[in-house]
Amino acid sequence: MRRYLFLIIPIAYITMAYFNLFSRVEKWFNHLSWLKPVVEKFEKHLNTQKGERLYITLNQPLYVPGETVWFSIFLRNDDNLKATEISDILKIEILDPKGNIVKEYKIIQKDGVAKGDWDITEDMVGGIYTLKAYTEWQKNDPDFKPYEKTFQVQKIVTPRLLMKLNFPKRGYGPGEQVVADFEVKKLDN
Repeated sequence: MRRYLFLIIPIAYITMAYFNLFSRVEKWFNHLSWLKPVVEKFEKHLNTQKGERLYITLNQPLYVPGETVWFSIFLRNDDNLKATEISDILKIEILDPKGNIVKEYKIIQKDGVAKGDWDITEDMVGGIYTLKAYTEWQKNDPDFKPYEKTFQVQKIVTPRLLMKLNFPKRGYGPGEQVVADFEVKKLDN
């Protein structure tokens, strides 16, 4: 078959040239001239598409059950990092340490900033939680990946011991032996 392909292509070209089919094809394309501005506008639109970037900030990296997570999301254009005018609504997902969606909602951005909060209940499991944010516009990108920020939720257990470490001297020089008094007491009342 490959042998014949080398013969078919030159024969087809010679035949088209002999019967002047190239000009007929060109005339046929000229009849579609109304389509040319549409195609040019579409190509211009595709070439001038702006991407969006999200930046997520939290008020702190570590939370205790019962606290509130306060976050700000900055929505910027890819090319100049100014506030975007493409999307107004951000989609937010909060995932627990196992990857399950705990909370999902939408926030409206104003002047490139969206702010929100989420209350951590007392019975929440400790671990690393993830806040994901994205716009519907960003989903048009074939390499779409939502922006993520992680934060720790952990119950804090205070120690039931009081420990003291006292040094008899204020300072020690090189080669001197360091001596200290160590005292431990229970805090039970």
